[in-house]
Amino acid sequence: MAVRGILMFGDDRLRQKALTVDLLRDDWQTDAADLIETLASLKNRFAFGNALAGPQIGSRYRMIAFDGSHGSFLAINPRITWFSAECSPFGTTASSVQL
Repeated sequence: MAVRGILMFGDDRLRQKALTVDLLRDDWQTDAADLIETLASLKNRFAFGNALAGPQIGSRYRMIAFDGSHGSFLAINPRITWFSAECSPFGTTASSVQL
């Protein structure tokens, strides 16, 4: 596992479509472990960050690490099917935007 740098807004890699994770292969697992480690590092160093997507650390794969009040988990091949601002528990902190 490694803590990776965060790609900043404007980086062309953030505009590329992420690849679907094939669970029968293991080529995505290092990226998943690094994603979880990088999110934990962000929370420890800056006291913010509830979620981080694979492309934000330079991964080609479609996955998101979450760490919130209900615990930590990794979403593999997530799809947004509905969104309501009133029900969003994750706030609006964005790691790819420089403050």
